[in-house]
Amino acid sequence: MGRTSSEGGGVMVGPRPKNAAANKARAIHNMAGTNMYRVWAMMRDRCTNPKNSSYFYYGARGITVCPEWEKFEVFLADMGMPPFGYALERIDNDGPYAASNCKWASRVEQGRNKRSNHILAAFGDEQCIAAWAQDPRCRVGLRTLITRIWRGWDAEVAITQPPAYRGQKSWLPVPSTEKEAA
Repeated sequence: MGRTSSEGGGVMVGPRPKNAAANKARAIHNMAGTNMYRVWAMMRDRCTNPKNSSYFYYGARGITVCPEWEKFEVFLADMGMPPFGYALERIDNDGPYAASNCKWASRVEQGRNKRSNHILAAFGDEQCIAAWAQDPRCRVGLRTLITRIWRGWDAEVAITQPPAYRGQKSWLPVPSTEKEAA
């Protein structure tokens, strides 16, 4: 039960779009109204439309969409369809939306790539504290790790030192500045 497209001569399936732009988009790539199309349209809108509620966090900060991605077909060809439950993420939070800086990421991955995260450098690697808490080298839980970092512990010691349990004498590390001097 489709309609015949006047532009392409093919059959268009799905509800009739409500505006001329959606009609034209459906005739070109047949994806207007899909989740993939909404991802692309919302990405462009939050970077270019000052009336968008997220513009302050994107367009106003200088986050742009690469010129190639002004066409939905190019965006789709570059990114492909996302796995279920994944969303578009910029690898460098200050970089543009472009094929070289975007990937499909799970909610957990996206949560670890936020500007508000505290990045911790240890063992020659940089990760957010939540990622360190799940690292096999970490001997403590997330709350303990956060507390240790907040109290000024050296990152590697905070990650690897086992916790002191009730009844044990608390183990306090030597501050990193004194450790280096010794």
